[in-house]
Amino acid sequence: MKFSAVEICKIGVEVERNGYRFYTMAQKKTDSEDLAKLFGELAQAEQMHERTYKQILERLELAEGGEEDCCFDQEYSTYLQALANSRVFTAQRTVEKVLEGIESPEDLVFTAMGFEKDAILWLSEMRNWVEETEKPIIDEFIAYEKEHLSFLQRVLATLDKK
Repeated sequence: MKFSAVEICKIGVEVERNGYRFYTMAQKKTDSEDLAKLFGELAQAEQMHERTYKQILERLELAEGGEEDCCFDQEYSTYLQALANSRVFTAQRTVEKVLEGIESPEDLVFTAMGFEKDAILWLSEMRNWVEETEKPIIDEFIAYEKEHLSFLQRVLATLDKK
């Protein structure tokens, strides 16, 4: 049985919410005006992506008539959960705790890049578990995360020059 794009969208909404919280808090943490502006832009993009996930989720739920069941073998299910948990904040792994030890602008950008990479990896794996007709939806989400990663890489390059 396939994993439902509905389920992926629900997780995606949470991931984008957490991304918004991360970028909003990172914006407050940095002393660099340029970096604060960048994190503000990324926070806004996360909100836009959350809205996109919600719109697609509504459309999918209407088309499917509700959420499908899904079944994985335990080992693969554990693997997918580990990928999701690396990006999704939990009660134990909060945005505040992640940002706590970060001091430099470069470390803030590296941390953000890590979250974007984790999201690309997780979505790429999830793509294997959706119906062919739903793969373009996942591809769109992967493209969002790749845009963020490329943007952050360019920012990092400018920080390295300073």
